[in-house]
Amino acid sequence: MAAATRMGVLASLAISTAASTAAAADFEVSTDIVGQGYEVAGPWGDVVLGRRRLYASLGLGAYNLQGDFDPDEAVYNVALRMRVDADFGYDGAEYNYDIANAGRYVPGLPQVPVDLMYGYVEGKNIGGGWF
Repeated sequence: MAAATRMGVLASLAISTAASTAAAADFEVSTDIVGQGYEVAGPWGDVVLGRRRLYASLGLGAYNLQGDFDPDEAVYNVALRMRVDADFGYDGAEYNYDIANAGRYVPGLPQVPVDLMYGYVEGKNIGGGWF
C-alpha cells in the first residue's frame, strides 16, 4: 500500500513539473428577453389584430483570442448579436390568403424573423501597429 502511494505521489510530481504554460481568452454571453401584448388595426380597415410578442436577443463575444496580452502584439476579438422577434398572436388567416378571410390577410407578414444584428471580427495593432 505504501509503495502504491509513493508511486502516485511521484507520478503527480512528474506530471506537474512537465506541464506547459496555460493560455486563455475572455468569453462573454449576454441575453435579453422582453414580452409584449397589444392590438393593432388590420391593414384593410376595421379588423383588430391581437398581438403577443416575445423578443429575445443573444450576444456572444470572444476577446483576446491571441493568448497572453502583449502591448506590442496584435489583439483579436469576435462579437455577434442575434435577435428572434416571434409573435405568438398570429392567426393562420393573417399569413395564408383565403378569400373567406381576406380582411385578416397581411401581405409580407414575417412569422419568426431571426436577425443577425451585428457580427464582426476585430484586430488591433496588426502589422506592428500599422493596422
